[in-house]
Amino acid sequence: MRSRFRLKFVGDVDLDLRREMIRFARWIRENYLFEIPLEIRLYGLHELKDTDGTCWDILRWQSTLGRQPVYIEIAVGDYPTNVTSDGRDQALTWVADNIAHQLKHYFQMVNDAPTRCGHASRWADKLLDAFLSGAPTPKPMSYTSFMTIEEWDKFISSKGNSSYIVEPAPARVRKNRLTL
Repeated sequence: MRSRFRLKFVGDVDLDLRREMIRFARWIRENYLFEIPLEIRLYGLHELKDTDGTCWDILRWQSTLGRQPVYIEIAVGDYPTNVTSDGRDQALTWVADNIAHQLKHYFQMVNDAPTRCGHASRWADKLLDAFLSGAPTPKPMSYTSFMTIEEWDKFISSKGNSSYIVEPAPARVRKNRLTL
C-alpha cells in the first residue's frame, strides 16, 4: 500500500540535501500513517510568497472543506549558505527540524487538536532523536500538557487538594547538530 506522504523538490535544491531528506522521508513513511494526504515541497528559493505577497520561510495550505490534501512548502535556498556558515550538520538539522515541526502540525490538524508551536517543537526534537538514535518514535498525538512547573504548582494550589499524580513534562532540549 502506498503512503499518503510525499516529499517533492521544486527548483534548484542542493543534491546532498535531497539525498538526506529522502532518507528522512522514507523513515517517516515507515513509522507513521497518513489518513489525509500530505505533500511537503522543498523549494530551492530563499523565501516563499503567500497569496497576499507576504514573504515566509514556510507555508502550510490546508482546506477547511473536509479531508482534503495538506501541502507544506519550505524554502531551502539558503541551505548552501548555511552549510558554509554553520556546517553541514547544522544546515541539515534546520531543514529536518522544520519538516518534523510541520509534521506535528499536520497531526494536530488531522486530529482537530489545537495548534501549539511549543508542543510541535518538542515533538520535532523527539522525532529527530528517534530518527538518529533508533529511540522509540513519538506518538503522532499526545494530549499531555506541557505546563511549566510554575503553571503546574499554580494549578494544583488552585484545586486545594493533592490527589493529583504529578509527572512533569520533559524539559525542552534543542538539538544543535544533526549527523546524517
